[in-house]
Amino acid sequence: MLAALEARVLDPHTLLFSLGVFAILMAAVSLSFARAMPEYRAALIAWSKAMAAVGGACLLYFLRGRAPLLLSFVLANALAFGLPHWSHEAHARLLGVAPRPGWTAAWSAFGMSGVLAGYFLGLSRQIPFTTISLAFAVMLAMTACLLLRFLRARRSASTLAALLCYATLSAAFALRAVMGLSSRAEQLMPGSLSLAQLFTLLPGTVLIAFGSICFVSLVHEQRMAKGINALASSLQTQEQLVAQRTAELTEANAALVERAHTIADLYDEAPCGYVSLVADGTVLEANHTLLGMLGRARHELIGHDLRELLAPASRGRLDSCIDAVMRQGRVMEQELDFMFEDGSTMPMLLSMVAAPGTGSAAAPMRATLVDNSERKAREQQLQALQQELRRRAQQAEAATRAKTAFLANMSHEIRTPLNAVIGLSQLLKEKELPQDAARFIHHIHQAGEQLLALTSDVLDFSRIEAGEFKLKAVRFELAPLLQEVCALVRPQADAKGLELRLDAAPGLPAQLMGDPLRLKQVLINLAGNAVKFTPSGSVVLSVRQTSCEGAQAMLRFEVTDTGIGIAPEQQARIFEPFTQADGSTTRRFGGAGLGLSIVRRLVDVMGGALSVQSQSGRGSVFSVELPLRLA
Repeated sequence: MLAALEARVLDPHTLLFSLGVFAILMAAVSLSFARAMPEYRAALIAWSKAMAAVGGACLLYFLRGRAPLLLSFVLANALAFGLPHWSHEAHARLLGVAPRPGWTAAWSAFGMSGVLAGYFLGLSRQIPFTTISLAFAVMLAMTACLLLRFLRARRSASTLAALLCYATLSAAFALRAVMGLSSRAEQLMPGSLSLAQLFTLLPGTVLIAFGSICFVSLVHEQRMAKGINALASSLQTQEQLVAQRTAELTEANAALVERAHTIADLYDEAPCGYVSLVADGTVLEANHTLLGMLGRARHELIGHDLRELLAPASRGRLDSCIDAVMRQGRVMEQELDFMFEDGSTMPMLLSMVAAPGTGSAAAPMRATLVDNSERKAREQQLQALQQELRRRAQQAEAATRAKTAFLANMSHEIRTPLNAVIGLSQLLKEKELPQDAARFIHHIHQAGEQLLALTSDVLDFSRIEAGEFKLKAVRFELAPLLQEVCALVRPQADAKGLELRLDAAPGLPAQLMGDPLRLKQVLINLAGNAVKFTPSGSVVLSVRQTSCEGAQAMLRFEVTDTGIGIAPEQQARIFEPFTQADGSTTRRFGGAGLGLSIVRRLVDVMGGALSVQSQSGRGSVFSVELPLRLA
């Protein structure tokens, strides 16, 4: 009985049926993940396709002997190739690299060639068995290479586990190909318990089960990495707050310095302590301000030596001041520490002059005493603030240098590979390729151009924000520029079935002085946005001259569309960076929300004005008025 149970458990048909059901369940789980995580939707859907394809293949294998060979052999193997094909695409999209659908499709075709040869020509079963194994081995190795490149850039346990899984499975299928050549035809049947079939079921089980676990782990890891990027963005915001606080401290320091000057002026003009004394330090007279400052009665000061009220360290300084007055006639603002009865001290500034017309030792000297406590404390506070400001200024300068270096590196590091991708895809488009491959190459080329445009927008926006944007003043012809704008936008309009018209008023200046590149950038952005957000109808670029004073003409450019329009409450937001009218706009039409922000800043730099008139569902009119010199 136990042997019978083991036979049923190890029955290949039972395992095929179980694998098929399990793979279809994994496809359903992947679809649910795609709905829950829209940012990874493309990758999860690709993985769901892979699981659905292999599940269908296993169920068709299960029907071998009970269904026509066209279904259980040809169609089943065709579906089976969806597993390495779509799993490669899923990992490529998840890791942010370009998939190679042409290569996987080519190897799938190679594998199916053996299947079709075996079915239609009646060749030995070893032929399809070997070609299928080789195709699987190569396609799984492609995915392993993709994971290896990503692992070199960023090490992670999930990536390493997936790499080991695909590398091991690639080797297993390569060994399966060898076994296919050395096994008998009956040992290659799906229902046999041969070693060759063991190398079919075991790798398939591992690829479906362990591969799904690794892929879900990679999705989780990518999601965590996105959270880390969000944290980095938050840190950048904190740096901006620090820079703002530094500016506030600079203003506070300036206000504090001004206040210190005001306090010094008030001390110079306000009543202060006054004392008359002789060369031996005996006090002859003192005013009430000084008595109040020292907390002494009049009889406690008059006729007494002033040294008795000083701290020991200040008595020698008083003798030095008296000697200096006897020699030079005056001494200014010498600090002395006066002691109180409770042992505390008060720093005061001493300014002393000799009485006019006298020069003997018995002649009186007049001195002013100013409480220096607050001034000294403020000087210490000012020094502390200045140190803090210097530290913050150094931090701000370091941040600015880092940003400059980052933009320079990004400009090189992003543009160089993008130009290579666009150039190589353009070369591939010129070659004769299969229809699917040509379509994939077109998508690669189009995506590369979009990413290059986005990179240029980000760099332009950064240069404008940093004040490093310079306009050129060259002679250019207006009519060819307008024709070129329409020519660049027309393919997009034609693809959507839109009517694109140029309405140039007669009498426009033939030649102008300005920056034609930036003017074209403004018009292309506006016209491109109009085409993007117009599902049907027309887009019109019109140009009028509104005034002409001397050698300067005022031109009005208008881009009118019949698109989705913009609600009045949202019109003020569309010119802010990284902002669109609402979240649904980004989901439906894409874009980073930089185009109109750059247009507004370019128009401002050129001394013009940008405005919009629109109603939701009734289209929009974007107007640009620019002053341009006549050539």
